[in-house]
Amino acid sequence: MKDGRKGIFDLEPYLDLGVFRELKDIGYFNQVHVLFGAVTWPHEQDIAPETLLAELVEVAEAPA
Repeated sequence: MKDGRKGIFDLEPYLDLGVFRELKDIGYFNQVHVLFGAVTWPHEQDIAPETLLAELVEVAEAPA
C-alpha cells in the first residue's frame, strides 16, 4: 500500500460468489492488476480500496 502497510487479504470467502468464482482458475487469477487503487481482474472483478483496508490483516513483513 502507498502508506507502507503490508498485509494479507483473504479472498477465499469471495470465491463462491458470482463473478468471483472465475478467480479459482490460477491462470486467470494471475492476471491481477491495480486500477485506480482497486485490485482488479480482466472481467471487471475488483476489490475496492476501502474493502482491502477494512479486511486487511497487517503483517510486519509481506510473505514470500
